[in-house]
Amino acid sequence: MKEKKINLSFYLKRTSTKKELKKRAVYITIAFRGTQIKMSTGIIIEDPGEHWKSGMFTHPKFHEQNTKIIKIKNKILAYDATHFKTAEDIRNAYEGINIDEIPLNILEALDFGLELKLEDGRIGNNTSKGTIAIIHKFERFKLSKKAPNWSTIRNHPRALSRDIIGKFRKWLLDPSNGERKHVLKASTINLYLGTLGALYQAYYSNYIDKEPNLISNPFHGNSIKIDAQESTDRALGRAIDWEWIEKIEKLRYEPIAKNAVKCFGESVNKFNEKYRLTVLLLVYTGMAFIELGKKDVLEVNNSIEGPMLRNKRVKQGKNYMIPYSDKIANIIKDLGVLPWHPFIDQRLKIEDQKLYKSSYHLFLNFCKKLSKDIGMDEPITPHDLRHTFAMRMINHYGFSIRVVARMLGDREDMVRKCYGDYTDEFILKEMNEAMEKFRESENKTLESHQKMLFK
Repeated sequence: MKEKKINLSFYLKRTSTKKELKKRAVYITIAFRGTQIKMSTGIIIEDPGEHWKSGMFTHPKFHEQNTKIIKIKNKILAYDATHFKTAEDIRNAYEGINIDEIPLNILEALDFGLELKLEDGRIGNNTSKGTIAIIHKFERFKLSKKAPNWSTIRNHPRALSRDIIGKFRKWLLDPSNGERKHVLKASTINLYLGTLGALYQAYYSNYIDKEPNLISNPFHGNSIKIDAQESTDRALGRAIDWEWIEKIEKLRYEPIAKNAVKCFGESVNKFNEKYRLTVLLLVYTGMAFIELGKKDVLEVNNSIEGPMLRNKRVKQGKNYMIPYSDKIANIIKDLGVLPWHPFIDQRLKIEDQKLYKSSYHLFLNFCKKLSKDIGMDEPITPHDLRHTFAMRMINHYGFSIRVVARMLGDREDMVRKCYGDYTDEFILKEMNEAMEKFRESENKTLESHQKMLFK
């Protein structure tokens, strides 16, 4: 029974490091089951002098403050100790946090957000490992600051704030934090903040109706502006050299014997051939994998400009428009039907999470096999194909960012940020062509002036 007893001790704490200021605050230490935690009572005294002994004021003029201390003490000691595991649980109960119903500190909120995304199928097991590593990084930051587990309640004494997330961002930028020997790139830090922000948003959306005092997402608005050159380098790093695409085009997966293992009614090799054609479809259209879950994704729309693949993106709901070239037409003709059933409904929502996850993982596994078959060291991912399309359109065919953004169904600034700007080689080519036109114009002007003089 002794270990279940709640022990309290009150003490005075300076409110300023300046010796001339006599103001003191009353704090309380809660000890329970081998754990202890400190907490402010909110009582401030201008100058207690010598009138403090054994956790109480001895002078009658502090009657009001002593009354508040006794009320706090009686309230906490009246708790049923069997409901708590640690001293922090007792402090949470005193501050109005119901720890049994809603996770109201940031680490629990992030863990809940991760569980929710795993259940909904929005992230896979492989992605979850990286996400957990990012959560642990945030936890190490908290420990480095010797900070409490920040609350997610608005106006709470220990509430998480954008300022704290700003300090986390600075901590990530500092190589002396022991995480890495070199400075992290802005894109990597933004990935960390974006990942944690997505987890918090999932938690926030789930509990905001039950607890209206939750703070809004503190991770949003703390990203670092990515240097234009870094964005380009990153995009080029994701894009696949076109020589690999040419090897994929030459590769064929022939069907095997009739008694071979069947998959969706087709032999394994023929199924792989469908996947190979799907890879080419993505690299020639720039579509994301999830777009291929729509029933009408391959339907051709005729317009004044010619046949187009028109539709709305699942992710943002923005329209994309892809010219229906002979190359795309031949790929779709050879492909026939896609190697999975539709999993996106008319509202652009994932209708069947299990089908979406299984289809994506099958395709991802094929991409790994394909990479080995053509001799690539790094496995291809579906998003690499979208990067390859964007960079091919921009730097090989010379399409403007505005046109490529319309083809991708994305904003111009996002295309420049996520898929990269023009390469130096393309800019140099453009400059040479512009200078050649300039010289021709100058020569024509000079010839015109000479003719006028000789007349």
